[in-house]
Amino acid sequence: LLFEIVSGGGVSDTVQPTASDWIIEQRIGMVVAGVIMFMQNPIVGVGPGGYAENLTAVGAQIPELWDYLPTPHNAFVQMAAETGILGVIAFCVLLWVTFRAGIRVLRTTHGSLERAQMWSYGCFLFSCMTLWPLTHGTGQVVMIVFAMIFAADRRAPT
Repeated sequence: LLFEIVSGGGVSDTVQPTASDWIIEQRIGMVVAGVIMFMQNPIVGVGPGGYAENLTAVGAQIPELWDYLPTPHNAFVQMAAETGILGVIAFCVLLWVTFRAGIRVLRTTHGSLERAQMWSYGCFLFSCMTLWPLTHGTGQVVMIVFAMIFAADRRAPT
């Protein structure tokens, strides 16, 4: 509130146009489409890569959605739509196991490399909320970070 007053409305001037931005509206529509796909196929989903294939049919049910993109820009929604509850559980287990391994290494070594790995892991988790981070170069970097965490966990004294 103090920053809003001092800046002369800088915060509200930034937030108000963002709330009515068509891109955000489209992303919300794509997330809703992913949720609909999940609700139609809750156990195993529509299959890997099926979000893009099914978006035309499901997207027609959402009047506000007209910009069809091959991803809902949310890794958890995409996993739910494409692999169902079984895939979401497997994805969350992978995230949890990786987190626990990273924390275990961080507690035993206190090194700067291990801190950087966990920061990278945190950035990955954050990016899961805004995009599908497992494609192309980004996905390769994520797999390298995961591999470094698990390799360091093997070296950690028990």
